[in-house]
Amino acid sequence: MTVPPPPPPPPSSPAPAGTRRLRLGIIAGAVALVIVLVLTLLTILHLRTDPIPGGMLTATYPTAPQQSWRTGPEDAGGTAFEKPNFRIGGDSPIGYIDGGDVIVVQMQGGRESLVGIDSATGDVRWRSGPAGGQEPSGCSEPLFGDRIACLSYPPGTNYPRFTFIALDDGRVLSSVDTTVMYDGVMQAGETLVFAGRDESGRVLMTGGTEQEPARFWSITGPTHGGTRKVLISARNIAVYQDISVTGGFTLAVDGSGRVLASEQQGYSTLLPNDSVAVYDPEADSSVVVAADGTTRYAVEGFLHVPDTNVPGEAPHLAFTEDSGYDLESGTRVWRISLEFSGSTKPRVTAQVGAVVLYTTLDSTVAVSALDGTVLWQLDERLGYYTETDGTHLITTADERIVAYRLVDGTKVWDMSVQDDAGFGIMVGRSGGRLLLITDELTGYEPTGDAAQTPSADLPESPGYDDATDSDDECPRVQSVSLDFPDADTGSVTIRTRTGCIE
Repeated sequence: MTVPPPPPPPPSSPAPAGTRRLRLGIIAGAVALVIVLVLTLLTILHLRTDPIPGGMLTATYPTAPQQSWRTGPEDAGGTAFEKPNFRIGGDSPIGYIDGGDVIVVQMQGGRESLVGIDSATGDVRWRSGPAGGQEPSGCSEPLFGDRIACLSYPPGTNYPRFTFIALDDGRVLSSVDTTVMYDGVMQAGETLVFAGRDESGRVLMTGGTEQEPARFWSITGPTHGGTRKVLISARNIAVYQDISVTGGFTLAVDGSGRVLASEQQGYSTLLPNDSVAVYDPEADSSVVVAADGTTRYAVEGFLHVPDTNVPGEAPHLAFTEDSGYDLESGTRVWRISLEFSGSTKPRVTAQVGAVVLYTTLDSTVAVSALDGTVLWQLDERLGYYTETDGTHLITTADERIVAYRLVDGTKVWDMSVQDDAGFGIMVGRSGGRLLLITDELTGYEPTGDAAQTPSADLPESPGYDDATDSDDECPRVQSVSLDFPDADTGSVTIRTRTGCIE
């Protein structure tokens, strides 16, 4: 369930915007600035294969959870976990691949440096590694639901080998040696999309199979010497970005090889309606292109959908730093003016039902998904990654896991955890249960009244008191009921007034 941070927002925004996620935590604001400087010197590669996950924790956590299992590298015969996510360099918590009932992590060195951990028990299920015995340089998120692809470099060559490994038992299914400087592989529809550079240094994307990476099609872009590579894919769209300090080139294609977007100075994010938003920093605008190649709409600002995206029956929105837009039509539903402490620009980190969370490095504001009405505010810096059970927001703060009630921002529990390695901590999920990721993996079970979380437990969609005029560009509603289920107080109703912002 992990997703690394998405493509960077406009250069004026210091914090990157918020899908299945390979996650890397930010320890503190100062460290984040150091990392930004380091990234200009290192080639950093992210891969993310469904940045808009629809799931959430499948049990509620009304009270501090209890540890169910804890697994460290010594349990798998190693000394330290690393990051199996095409990421090179940087001190941060380990990454992991969420394979549903198995969690894949990477250990330092050895022929079998990949470890499959049972997400229910924490038991080591298997150890494996790329064909040929080399240590993997990184691995993809699950492909076709049952395998991962790991990249390694055989001795005497600069070209990568891809090894496809079964998630259930770690078997090597196949491998292929390439003659192209590929950076990684994604899935778009039923096609594997490989991305990297050709011999001339031009951006290259090919569509093919495990044995023939360029069997179906091949697309080249311009030469671009970026220092950071970003690969993202979801449903039928794959995006490759080559980003430098001064800008980035983005190339978006569908599974058939049709070019959806090619922008010399653009950044891209994927939206959950099978479309891609391409941001032009010079124009400060985003153009949304559908998987069929049609341009859907354009809006001001850097448009994205956050990783924690569980709108349920509430309006399905995409966001900029001050507005919520209807995901399908691009109509602005609301615009807000928020005052944040600190100097960083706000970004949306979550939509859970009718609640949208804006955060900076040191504050959080919850607004209504319907009209942008402020519901509550915290002058506290929360962790970069969040989880939700539909009733609570669960995140990290320093060496603690904390949970806030979505209805009003009340802190309902606060639990100290150990961070022996000093890497910082982050929360995640696998098998629907809460995970803590430090230099080890810890699984947590709910305590108290923690029944399974049905979708109805999301903050319910607003009930309109007045009908919508079909000629209006956005709903005109005089009063709205927002119902929030809560384990302690039952259903809480907030009534707000709204209408078109124009």
